[in-house]
Amino acid sequence: ENLRKLHPRRLPIICASLAFVLYGNTIFTGGFVWDDRAAVLSNPDVLSTRDFRELWANDFWGQDMTLDDSHKSYRPLAVLSLRFNYSVYGLKPHGYHFENVLLYSAICYLYSELSGKLKKQCFGEKQGCPHLSMWIASILFAIHPIHTEVVASIVGRSDLLCALFYLLSINLYIQATDARYKSKESFACLEKWVVFAASIVAAFCSSLSKELGVTVFGVHIANEVICSFISYSYASSESTKEQKVQLAHAKHDNNFFFGGTINQNMAIIGHGRHHSFFCILFERHRLVRML
Repeated sequence: ENLRKLHPRRLPIICASLAFVLYGNTIFTGGFVWDDRAAVLSNPDVLSTRDFRELWANDFWGQDMTLDDSHKSYRPLAVLSLRFNYSVYGLKPHGYHFENVLLYSAICYLYSELSGKLKKQCFGEKQGCPHLSMWIASILFAIHPIHTEVVASIVGRSDLLCALFYLLSINLYIQATDARYKSKESFACLEKWVVFAASIVAAFCSSLSKELGVTVFGVHIANEVICSFISYSYASSESTKEQKVQLAHAKHDNNFFFGGTINQNMAIIGHGRHHSFFCILFERHRLVRML
């Protein structure tokens, strides 16, 4: 009951703080263990014994990607992060662990932000599941022991950076495509394109941190499909006049694909206002954005 009364905006800060407290002990007690030695202590790309440009041609462990015995794990941003730690802290492990804990705290913050955005995107501001579900999901994510190995081991840096940019990309994508995105009318389209471009950059950064990051592009499409079905089903089950009008608009938007001139279709999507062609990508109809 107390969680229901807490403002949702406090959730990201609470989760980030909780994550830092839970894993703060690794900053002073952790060392170089297991794969940390191969990734840092014996990696010439991290120890700066090779030219900076060679880093982009090697795998995560410092081997040339063209060699047969290469691990083929292309993670240059993760290596750059470890190289930066070495330039600042040398071979003192507390600096590496400190950055891991900071990254995990930022990940928990972004995850909490995402849980709130997905709820609003699918159910609206005053509809759908109570925000208690956001608290449960976010806190469970922050305290779940499955994350221990990634946070407590230095070699987990690639996973942390991948997750950070992954969640950042999704958050920015939802912001760019959200019909409630507030901006001045004359600059709305430009600002949405800037946010959308930032989302794509974050997606590529996630891919360059760990190979799994490339799947974020598929997540963007899956998000559009799933949320469109949830929103349509939820609106269909309600009987208020406002929701019926919104549902009618959603059905009208299908005319964009099945007939009408470009100007007519743009007017329908913009609800009577003519938009530039590029702004169509950010209108409410999700299928337009997916295409």
